[in-house]
Amino acid sequence: MIRKEKSQDRCKDLAGSIVKACKVESCSFNRNSRCHALAITIGDGSRPRCDTFVQEKAEGGIETETVVGACKVASCGHNKNLICKANFIDIIFRNKYPHCNTFQTKYLLKV
Repeated sequence: MIRKEKSQDRCKDLAGSIVKACKVESCSFNRNSRCHALAITIGDGSRPRCDTFVQEKAEGGIETETVVGACKVASCGHNKNLICKANFIDIIFRNKYPHCNTFQTKYLLKV
């Protein structure tokens, strides 16, 4: 019993942030400003773009609470071991790309 509880606590520690809203209407995973991908990846190393963005006619994904599976932007204050630790994130369209609007540079974020 104790082993199972420790395992569940560890899973909670490893879980990524919830995608609260997505304003990128052209993404196949977006329906009614909600992401329907099982998990998304943020970043290309330096920019906090949504790498899961797919612009196709077909609807993608499932009815789920989407999480950030990985964040590759090491300069973000919410990033811990490539896992986003913000309570939630929002995705917006900025400069022609889907962008994590919750991104904050480490030195600006007071933990």
